[in-house]
Formats: sequence, C-alpha cells, structure tokens
Amino acid sequence: MGDLICRTEAIIKAHKATEHRDLSRTALTFVHNYLCVYRKRFTETQLRGLREECYRIEAARLGMSRTDIDNHWNAIADIAKLTDRVVKEGVATTALSDDISALLTVRRRSAPQSGRVKRAVNRFRRLSRRDITTLIRSADLDWARELLNTRKPTDDLFFIALSKLSNHRVALARWKGVVERCYQRLPGKDRKNVRSEMLGFYWLLRDYRELEAFLPAKPRRWQEAPQEMETYLRLNRIPKAKALVAFCKSKLHPKKRFCYELPLRLALAQYYSYFRNYDAALKQIFEMDTGNLWRFENYLSLVSIKTMEALLIAMKAQRVMLGSEKVAIVNGDPLLLQVRRDLERMISHLRAVFLSHKRWNWRFGCIPGDFL
Repeated sequence: MGDLICRTEAIIKAHKATEHRDLSRTALTFVHNYLCVYRKRFTETQLRGLREECYRIEAARLGMSRTDIDNHWNAIADIAKLTDRVVKEGVATTALSDDISALLTVRRRSAPQSGRVKRAVNRFRRLSRRDITTLIRSADLDWARELLNTRKPTDDLFFIALSKLSNHRVALARWKGVVERCYQRLPGKDRKNVRSEMLGFYWLLRDYRELEAFLPAKPRRWQEAPQEMETYLRLNRIPKAKALVAFCKSKLHPKKRFCYELPLRLALAQYYSYFRNYDAALKQIFEMDTGNLWRFENYLSLVSIKTMEALLIAMKAQRVMLGSEKVAIVNGDPLLLQVRRDLERMISHLRAVFLSHKRWNWRFGCIPGDFL
C-alpha cells in the first residue's frame, strides 16, 4: 500500500507543478456552482460531460490557453481515476502498479451526447458571468430553503444549507427563524456536529447573546479564540475575557511556533485594543508568524491581518494627536488639523475594508473579528 501511495503523491505533485492554480480553481468552483442548478435534471454521466465542457468555456474566458486547459483537465481525470482505483483495490497494489502508465495517456475530448446536455452547454456559453451568477444565487437559495424545511434533517443537509447562505450576500435575519427551527429538529448528536456552523451564523448576525450559548467549546477550540473574545467584549463579560487571555498566554511559547499561534494572538490583540492599549495589541500582531499565509489561497487572511495592523497604527496615532488637539485649536495650526481629518477618513476606510472580510472569514475559518 505504501508504494501505491507514493505513486499517487508523485502523480499529483507532477500535475500541480504545471497547472494554473488560481485560474483553474476559479473556473472549477464557478462551474461546480453552476452544475448545482442541474443536480436533479441530469445523471452522473451527463453531469461529468457537462462539467468538462463548461470548465473549458470558463477557463478560456479567464485567459487560459487551449493547451493548458487540456493538460489540466487530463490531470483532473488522472487523479480522479487513480483515487477511485485506490479506494476500490485497496491493498491490491500489484494490479495498479502494472498499468499505472495507462492513466497518463492523452485522451480525446469527450463530446456531450445528450441533446439536453448540449442545450445546457450552449446556455452556459451564451449567458454572461453576471447572468450565471444570478442564476446560481437563485438556485442555491431555493435549495437552502428546501433543505432547511426538511422534516427530518441531518447534519450534512444543515451544513449544505448554511454553506449556500454563506456563499451569497443575503439578509440573514430573514433566515434566522427557519435556521433555528431546523436546528431544533436535528438529533442531539447532529447538533454537536453543526455547532461551528451555528456559531458562524449568529456571528454574522451579530447576535452575541445567542452566540454566547455556544461558547466555549468543550474542550475549548483554539481556532475560535478570536470569535470567543469578541463575544465577551461585546457583552462586557470582562472576567470571561480575562480568563480567555490567561488561556491564550498559557498556550504561547516564546521560541516555538504552532499552528494555533495566529488565532491566539488575534484574540490577545482584540483584548488589548478594547482597552486602548495599542502598543500591546501591535506587539501581538508583530510577533505573528504569517509565513504560511504567503500563498494564493491564504491571501485574504493575510490582507485581514495587515488591515488590522494598519487600523491599529492609525488609531494609535489618532490617540496621540488628542493630546495636542487643544494646542492646535488655540494656535490655529491648519496642518495638524488637516492630519487629524485625514486620520479620521483613513480609519473609516480601513474599518470598512476590515469588516468587508467578515463573511469570507466565516466561510474559510480565519476570524479576526470586527471589534475595532
């Protein structure tokens, strides 16, 4: 089995070395959301053909060459086929290793056979990206409402429904009742499995009183430290916030770096900023290890942190200027007053940028909070 795993990893690595990761991922995600509109109208075989044709159209729209599109689609097919072989054959590594080169042969483009599939492809080609986005949004919200109104929901259905809501800008307050009723119909075990989804839902609603009922997790989860800290500060639960500060400090090490360091330091920065101790808050930001965020899929997390840093610096500068405000008024210093006005506009702009990441942060698990 070890030889099979090594061969699988080598193939995946070789394909990823030549793919346009950002454009391909964007095209695949967009096409996947489009296919959800037709999930009940086509068979699995028809959906596979529709997926390939729509992917090729969307990737070409994004600027990928035909050769890159062919190479990447073949890579997707190779990896999917190899994964199926691994799952089906399991320990039988001999048969797979004998004909593994057959997986990497050049395949001809498969044309959709069904007329219904061809019509769906032509519709995808004619519609603009904006029209397709509107179509996806309408279908996703209808599907979410259908899942939430299921008589006997499961944790998987509940997770899919909230995922659909998080993918679009909707007024979540209108969905609060149906989400809560669906949550109450879940079995006890399934409620535990969707705890983090309810946490994110109430956090987007800024319903911190309902949110507090889900905190802290048992055992406490380090990923939720910024979310937990924001809730306590919003509700003025200072003793709970101090206890969380002690927990975060106990997990940090002056020399070693851990995967949970970043959210713990975010929580500490929130606490110090709440009490206007901007020097201590900035110290936590400066000591963060953000080396693993310099990748395409983590850019927005890095942008959120850097925006938070800039906002703290601007708020610190504004506080320093308050001491010289009266002097500026008495002396009529127009330069100092102009700097003060510029700082106020900059803080407003940075706060707007910072808060714009809130929905994305819930979807992808990096939650700096919006306490500033």
